[in-house]
Amino acid sequence: ATAYAFTARHRAAFSRLAFALHGRCDEASTFDVAGGIFFRLLGLIYLFAFVSLWTQIGGLAGSRGVLPAADLLRAAMENQVGFFQLPTVCHWTGAGDAALHGICAAGSVSALLMITGVVPPLSSSLAWLLYLSLYSVVRTFLNFQWDAMLLEAGFLAIFLWPPDLWLNPRRPCRVSGLVRWLLVWLLFRLMFAAGVVKLASRDPAWWDLSALTFHY
Repeated sequence: ATAYAFTARHRAAFSRLAFALHGRCDEASTFDVAGGIFFRLLGLIYLFAFVSLWTQIGGLAGSRGVLPAADLLRAAMENQVGFFQLPTVCHWTGAGDAALHGICAAGSVSALLMITGVVPPLSSSLAWLLYLSLYSVVRTFLNFQWDAMLLEAGFLAIFLWPPDLWLNPRRPCRVSGLVRWLLVWLLFRLMFAAGVVKLASRDPAWWDLSALTFHY
């Protein structure tokens, strides 16, 4: 009731904020189609990531794996490490073989829901949370640039569509302008950092750009 009263007293400000993020839902947006394609392709990437890890999870982080996730979780519990220090649903499901396979399976289902466009905020939230959960306990084997990038892009995708799509997933509405620019910023950082790393190697083939003939 307090939150509603605060919102009601500042209705104009919240209205301007909503318009800045998503525009008016009855207006056409040139990014609607692109946003939908991006969201579904991100779901496809999630699906590949979950299924690929699913086939290897036992050998990587299972009870007889290289780095058993159960050992990490046990140490976390002994040292009273909570969810915010080790963000994973394994705090509640455990990190045994069945739990790890179950998380991979649930993540695959969430990715399929993203691909089909079913309740986008919910499906993308679940996919992100489940991949973050695996990222936290599988450790070394998911400690790569593309894993961090998937988590960052996946987190932004949660806010790509208005929150009321939870209630009416088929209602057309503009994608968030703020999230769209944050995704552009993510792409810029990726390309810029990749270029800096290559130039920092001091390889003449990168400095005279001749390497680009083969790179692209």
